[in-house]
Amino acid sequence: MKIRATGTTVKIVSALGTAPVEMPMGDSYDALSRGVTQGIVCPTESLQGWKLGEGIKYSTQDYCSAYSVTFFVVMNMDRWNSLPADA
Repeated sequence: MKIRATGTTVKIVSALGTAPVEMPMGDSYDALSRGVTQGIVCPTESLQGWKLGEGIKYSTQDYCSAYSVTFFVVMNMDRWNSLPADA
């Protein structure tokens, strides 16, 4: 079984005996609908927001291990300091 996974989830799906397929989230819908992948590791809200629920029959929720991503914003300190106080 091929599962779309990225980052740390690649190790998880590999340990479960599936083949991880890394691809951008935007390619996931087509990959599922064409059978390139048979599943995906993603946040639950992606089933609606990215319309992935249209191509998935079943879902399993695992809040403690199956999905974690860190997002951050980086900004030049000089630019930050030049912003007005009300920004």
